[in-house]
Amino acid sequence: MSNASKPKTSFISRTAWMTGIACVACCAIPLIGIAMGSAAVAGLSLYSEKAAFVVAVAGVAVVLFRRFTRQQSPSCNLDGSCGPGKADTDKPEGP
Repeated sequence: MSNASKPKTSFISRTAWMTGIACVACCAIPLIGIAMGSAAVAGLSLYSEKAAFVVAVAGVAVVLFRRFTRQQSPSCNLDGSCGPGKADTDKPEGP
């Protein structure tokens, strides 16, 4: 009878070890990710002052570029007539 119970115990023992290792690996992955991410942020912080200056200059350049290259729309009067290009037929006729 001892021979019949030994393989079953060995299988259960192996299964328990494999699930334990899988559990530890699954719980360790987020911790490893957090450690790697914080190390990356710490490494990039050395260059952040230069990068912040470059981003600020690029932002100002984009704002100025958009400001000076946008098309000006015609201004409209309070009665609805807009500039010299608008025809009189666009106005609704009164009763």
